[in-house]
Amino acid sequence: VPENNASRKLRSYADESAMWRAAGHWARELLQREPTARIAVIAPDLDADAVSISRKVREGFAPGWQTAGERYRNAVDVSYGMPLSAYPAIAVAGMCLRFAASGLSSTDVSTLMRSAFLGGGDHHARCRLDLQLRAMPDRHWHPDNLLAALPRPKNPDRGVDFQFVLSELAALQQRRNDRQFPAAWAKKIDEVLIKIGWPGVEQPDSATFQLQNRWRQLLNELSQLGAVGTRMSLAECVGRLLQIAGETVYQPESQGGGLRVLGMLEAVGLEFDHLWLGAMDASRWPAAGNPLALVNRQLQRDRGMPDASPLDTLQFSQRILQRILGATGSAEICWARLEDDKALIPSPLLEVGQAEMHVDKGDPQWHAALQLGAATTVIPDDDAPPVQVGELVSGGAYTLQAMREEPFKAFCKGRLHARELDLLQPGLNARMRGVIVHGALHHLLRELPTLAQMRRWDDTERNERIDGAAWFPLAPLWSQADPVLRRLLQLEKRRLIPLLDAFLQAECQRDDFEIAGVESQAKLAYGPVELRLRIDRLDRLSDGALLITDYKASDAKSFLDTKRGTPKQLQLSVYARALENDSVGGLQLIYLSSREITYRGEGGSIPLGKADAGNWSELLETWCAEVDVLLQRFAAGETGLNAVQEIKNARPLALLSRFAELSNAD
Repeated sequence: VPENNASRKLRSYADESAMWRAAGHWARELLQREPTARIAVIAPDLDADAVSISRKVREGFAPGWQTAGERYRNAVDVSYGMPLSAYPAIAVAGMCLRFAASGLSSTDVSTLMRSAFLGGGDHHARCRLDLQLRAMPDRHWHPDNLLAALPRPKNPDRGVDFQFVLSELAALQQRRNDRQFPAAWAKKIDEVLIKIGWPGVEQPDSATFQLQNRWRQLLNELSQLGAVGTRMSLAECVGRLLQIAGETVYQPESQGGGLRVLGMLEAVGLEFDHLWLGAMDASRWPAAGNPLALVNRQLQRDRGMPDASPLDTLQFSQRILQRILGATGSAEICWARLEDDKALIPSPLLEVGQAEMHVDKGDPQWHAALQLGAATTVIPDDDAPPVQVGELVSGGAYTLQAMREEPFKAFCKGRLHARELDLLQPGLNARMRGVIVHGALHHLLRELPTLAQMRRWDDTERNERIDGAAWFPLAPLWSQADPVLRRLLQLEKRRLIPLLDAFLQAECQRDDFEIAGVESQAKLAYGPVELRLRIDRLDRLSDGALLITDYKASDAKSFLDTKRGTPKQLQLSVYARALENDSVGGLQLIYLSSREITYRGEGGSIPLGKADAGNWSELLETWCAEVDVLLQRFAAGETGLNAVQEIKNARPLALLSRFAELSNAD
């Protein structure tokens, strides 16, 4: 450190966030007093954490930059580039090329569908396609088989739809095994990206325009490989292109921000009027040595190679610090006293005893936190309107089940048609397995066989019917499956066959019945509310009463809620209310698991539960009355929250309901 340190000040802060916020605030005040001053903030570890450091400096220099637009964001110029492949637009371009060359997982395809860097098509249509993709088993997709699996667009003229993107990538996929020179592939890649609307901006700003030009320079670099290389396939070409992109450090030209944030080495040789030198604690400066691991250490010392010894590293750090401080008029040298739970001390290269010392000076705090005490506008509660005539209500019986648990959930899912995104998981998730089991049972009983007929099936006929039923829900998935998924489907069929066999054995042991319907459609209307229902199965019992059945592909659970005295699942009560013109003799759940087939239910005409013929009608009417009350509340627009539920149960809709905020307020 120069001997004359009269213009050097030392500052310490509680943590790094406070230190960098104070740096931005310090620079802001200086520029307001001296608009032409040369000011910079220097961070020793800028290369390791450039995004976080720049964000914290902006917090002090341009409070509220997150919502103030691009110009406010560019007020701080961070002089550190990233690998070209790390820029989102380049990452999407690389993903498209990998899709055509070797395919992508469902997760990556979902990212492409929702990307703003591909064309200007209907964003809502792409989101709907993403929902359909999430309903399919996760697999390795290629453009051609994904194009075949997705429906054609209804409005193909609305910009660049994703099916068009797939068709162009599928055409490139068909040529993936061609052996061409890099220049030919570079030209084809550029043509395809232009056709699919990359990078998705009709009027690019300066940064986007520079990024496009740098990408095309990268394609030119790829073309030059033909002078020393041979012909290559698309996969080889894409691999080489993305390797070059990952090795290329890029930063768009500066827009001339008011404050520069530099690394230590980059600041050497520059002159400043005012300088903020941050993170100067002993753990960061002097910088850690990095000798070559594959070269003998003594040889490195003999040849005077960088970082050959700790003394060499120390002397290098001293020279860097002296040159930086010697080229500035005034300097603020700062460090944080604490990092996580670790106490920090100032760098031993700083002459702490000869400089002016400040503690926690100039930290403006987080801008958003300062707004909490500002005047607020109280917005009165905006209650949901009653259900209107002709309004579409989705969810069927599940909407009333949600109404029982939390009215707000029923409002979101039944009237706003909100739904949770299916997670993209390898193989067949629980929901898909449930759909497969329901499809197999429907196919097995689609001819509505009587109990006598099922008992007369010999082993051959029984096995043929079971095999056909097990394959029926798997066939649509098989045609679009990759080898891994096909193996999983084969295993699922092997699981279904003994399950269906056990189900038929259990059915044959029941008292006499006739299957009256499978997957039966029904409606339940209450005022303007109309629920569309689909009943898994209806049986006509020997006394003429109707048995309502629903399948559950899970382990058995109790039928009744002992506290309420009503079914835990409202679904069957809703079906009973919809079929009130027919005599309902019982409600039944059939649980199908790999271990056993279990029947749960209540009714006066079935040997399940505690009800008997004498009190069954009254009991069923009580349960149906609950359905009427829930329908009435739903029709009135009730949207109350269940304040006693756990946060994990409220989380899917917590962003809409502000559940956590309201719970903390209470």
